[in-house]
Amino acid sequence: MSTKRPCLQVFELLVLALTLSACTELFPGFDKGDPSDNTDQNGPPGSSAHLDAPYRVGLNFIKLDVVSKAEDYNDWQEVYADLRTLGAGGIRQIVPHDLGWHKLYLDGPFDDPDSYDFSAFDTIIDESEDLHIIPTLFQLGPKAPELGGSWSEESDAHSPASLYTPDMEIIDISDPLIKEKVRGYLEVVVNRYKDNILYYEIGNEIDVYGQNFSPELYAELLNFAKETIKRLDAESKVVIGGLSGTIHAVLENNLDWLDSVLTSTKNFDIINMHYYDRWHADEEGNGGLYNALVQLKELMAQHDISERPIWLSEVGSSNIGGTSVTPPHYVESSEDEQARDIFRKFSLAFGNNVALANWHTHLSSSQNPSEGWSGFGLRKSQGASVKAYHTYQLFSTELGDFTSCTALSQGDQNVWAYRYTLNDEDDGEINKWVAWTDLSAGASYHLSESTNTTVQITEVVSDSGGTFTTQSLDPANLTLTTIPILITE
Repeated sequence: MSTKRPCLQVFELLVLALTLSACTELFPGFDKGDPSDNTDQNGPPGSSAHLDAPYRVGLNFIKLDVVSKAEDYNDWQEVYADLRTLGAGGIRQIVPHDLGWHKLYLDGPFDDPDSYDFSAFDTIIDESEDLHIIPTLFQLGPKAPELGGSWSEESDAHSPASLYTPDMEIIDISDPLIKEKVRGYLEVVVNRYKDNILYYEIGNEIDVYGQNFSPELYAELLNFAKETIKRLDAESKVVIGGLSGTIHAVLENNLDWLDSVLTSTKNFDIINMHYYDRWHADEEGNGGLYNALVQLKELMAQHDISERPIWLSEVGSSNIGGTSVTPPHYVESSEDEQARDIFRKFSLAFGNNVALANWHTHLSSSQNPSEGWSGFGLRKSQGASVKAYHTYQLFSTELGDFTSCTALSQGDQNVWAYRYTLNDEDDGEINKWVAWTDLSAGASYHLSESTNTTVQITEVVSDSGGTFTTQSLDPANLTLTTIPILITE
C-alpha cells in the first residue's frame, strides 16, 4: 500500500475532527441467565450457553441516561423495547455504560474484580434477553468523558489521542508494568462475562489516533489481547477496532494504516470497518461503499486473510442536508435519502461478503445542521421517528434473518440488484430481491429469476405515518427508480 496521500492531508484533518466527534456521540452475544443470580455487583452475571446464530442488522451508539436527549428513550426498558420493535439483532457502543477500562475502574489492583464497578454493564446484560451485545474494550474514543472530554460536540479531550491505561499511560505492551495492568483488566472482564459475551472489539477507530498510537503498538496489543482472551475463553472472538470511514478519502488512508497492522500481525478473528460516505461512486468512478469494500477485500487478499469475516460495525447517513453542511452530510441528504440508504447500503454490504452491519444510530445527537453528527438517527434527538425508522423495520422484518445475499447486478446498465435467500417455515428456501437504479430517469429491469406471472413490489420509503406503497407487477417488465424496491413472490 502507498503512504499517506499528501493532497488529502489538509482536508482529512478537517474530517478527522468530525471522525473524533463521532466517537463521542455484531454477531451474537448471549442469552441472559437468571437475574436473581446477580446478588453482588462484583459477582458473575446470569449465564447461559453460547448462542449459535449471528445477527445480521443491529444498531450502533445506543444513548442512555444523561447522554440521551429523549425523555421517552433514556432508560433500558424504553430503549430495549424500541430496539425489539425495530427488529435490531444487537447493539454496539452503549454510552455511557460500555466496558471501557476508564469507565469501569475505581481504584486498587488491576487484576482485582473489586477494583471495578460493573453494576451498569450487568444491567445491560441482564436486560438484553435476545439482543446481542458487542462491547468495545479499552475506550470508545479520545473524547470520552473519562479522558477529560465530553459526549458533546464542542468539547475536546485534555490529552493527545491515544489508548491509555486509567493511569494515563500510553498502552505499550512492551512495558512490563503496563502489560500487567492490561492483563489484569482483560482477565477480570473476560472471567466475569465469558458466559455472556463472545465477541470483543479491541478499541475503536484506532487509526485516527495517528502516531500517538502507532500500527505497531496496536498490533502488539491485538496479539496480547487475543492470547489473553482465548486463554480464558477458547470460544471467544477478537474483533479488530473499526476502521474509520467518515468519507472515502479517510478510509483509503486508513487502509494504509490497516496494511501496517496486518504486516505486523494477523492475530484476530474479524475485520471491521465503518462507512458514512455516499453509497455510490462519483462521476469519475471513485469512492462509494462498493469501491470501499473492493479495496478492503483486495488488501485482505494481499495478506492472505480473505476468509476472515467482515463486519460493517458502523454505517449510516444523515437526514439533514443543504448547501452549508459538511461531509458526511450532503446537499441531497434528507429523510427520504436516508431511508433509501438503509436498503442501498445494507444490500451493497451483504452482497459483498459483509456478515454483519450496524446502522448508526438509534437516536440522533442533534437536529442542528451546523453540528457535525446531526440527523443520523432513526429517531430525532428528542425521540420522534423519521422515515428511516420504518425502513429499517421493514428490512429487519423481511430480510433480517437471510442466510445469503447474492449480487445480481452492481451497476451494469445502471442497475443494482441483489437476491436474499431465507429459510421458510417448511425448512425449504425462499428468495426475495432488492433492486434500484442510479439513473434519475429510471431503468427497465427483467427479474428473470422469478417464474411467477406477478410479484409484489414494495417501495422502501414510507409516508410520514410509516405506510409503504405496494403493488403487483410482471417481473419481466419492472421499472426501477432511485428508490429501492423490495420484491417478493
